Amino acid sequence: MNQNAMGMSAFRRLATKIDQHMQQLSAQGVDSAPAIIDRMMGYMPDLHRIWVGTTDDQRIALSNEFPGFYRYALVMEEASEAERNKKSRPYDGMVQCSEQHKLRRAQNLRPWSTSMRRSDALPSVSKNLQIEAGVGLTEFSGVPV
Repeated sequence: MNQNAMGMSAFRRLATKIDQHMQQLSAQGVDSAPAIIDRMMGYMPDLHRIWVGTTDDQRIALSNEFPGFYRYALVMEEASEAERNKKSRPYDGMVQCSEQHKLRRAQNLRPWSTSMRRSDALPSVSKNLQIEAGVGLTEFSGVPV
């Protein structure tokens, strides 16, 4: 769906999904930022859609209405800031991908992120994955690498 065509009700639906999953994680005792990032990686595209498609006032309203959404957004913002502030990163100095390549990559990731959100088995699988959250964050947040 085109981000520009999304209305507040669509953003509210995305925030609801994020909020519900965060509530489930909280009920399971998952509360550390690394564990949240690991378990919620599939929601990064939705968070990005909300972030770039809403105004500050709309994001504040969503944050007030959905505390789990607010918590996830805060965790991701803090992780992104920590990544930006690192003295060096393994990808520093690499050439940035073209917009066409980024779009194609995002389209290829969409089915994967959808399956991650639907999978109840994700926690056991995700423990075996070594995901550098900062790399994904910079791609979706538009921060140059």
